[in-house]
Amino acid sequence: MKDPGAGQKAAITCLDRRNNVYSIGNHLSAAEEMTQLATRNLGRFMDQKQAKLLRIALREIIINAIEHGNLGISFRDKSKAMIDDSYFEFVAERGRALECRDRRVTVSFVVEEDRLVYRITDEGDGFDHRKVVGDRSRNANRQMLAHGRGISMAKNIFDSVRYNKKGNHVKLVKKINIRPASKKK
Repeated sequence: MKDPGAGQKAAITCLDRRNNVYSIGNHLSAAEEMTQLATRNLGRFMDQKQAKLLRIALREIIINAIEHGNLGISFRDKSKAMIDDSYFEFVAERGRALECRDRRVTVSFVVEEDRLVYRITDEGDGFDHRKVVGDRSRNANRQMLAHGRGISMAKNIFDSVRYNKKGNHVKLVKKINIRPASKKK
């Protein structure tokens, strides 16, 4: 399966570089590009293996915001499209739908003194994250499903994963150890 949006410009639009706030379109390739941008300097704060796991978990959350948030794709519909080998076509079709095509995912990130903070917000209807987190990852593992582990993975990688009440905004926090630069006398 080839991502039909991969050839298109990924639609990462810089809104405010000083605060690292970006808006991306509903292309899966935009999720990958945004993840690379948001994690490119992680080697300063953690080992490469940990940085890679964080990058993967962040990408899963951004993809969730696109698929399930902005495009309104249900778990069942995604499963069916994956089984039918029509997943990328299905995502592209939903992305062209009038009610979805102008929706954006906002991603912000900041390095603070002792932590990395990522915030991801979609323009969808939200979801009951308390129910989904436990049910989906257990079922995905038990039934050997091809998807359904993104939030669970993020909870294992980040120190804090907190959704707003509506379920369309998540704050991811990872504690880091910034070594102060030695002071010259």
